[in-house]
Amino acid sequence: MANIRIKRINSEIQRNLSEILNKLKNPAITVMISVTRVETTKDLKHSKIWLSFYGTKEQCDSAYQAVLRSNGYIRRELASLMKDLRVMPELHFLYDDSQEYSQKINELIEQINTGKNDDQS
Repeated sequence: MANIRIKRINSEIQRNLSEILNKLKNPAITVMISVTRVETTKDLKHSKIWLSFYGTKEQCDSAYQAVLRSNGYIRRELASLMKDLRVMPELHFLYDDSQEYSQKINELIEQINTGKNDDQS
C-alpha cells in the first residue's frame, strides 16, 4: 500500500515540477528541461529528481546550475501545488545524461553499419 502511495506522489511531483520548470523565468535557462524520473524516500523526506536538458553543452550546464540555485523557490512552488502532503520532501536535482548516452550509442551503431555496407560493395 505504501509503495503505491509513493508511486503516486512521485508522478505528482514529476507533473508539477514540469509545470514549474517551464514557467521559471531565469535568463540562464534558455533550453528545454524535462523531468525524466522522480524517486522519493518512504519517509517522504527526500526526493531525487532527474532532469534532462535539450541544447548545447554550455546552455545545459548553465540551465542546470540555475535550477540548482532556484531549489528553494521550486520547492516552495511545489509545496503550494501539493497541499495534500504534510511535509514537502527536500529536492535533490540530478543531471540525467541518458539521452546523450543513447545518442552516442546510436552514432556508434550507425558508424558500424555504414562500415559494413562499404565493405560489402
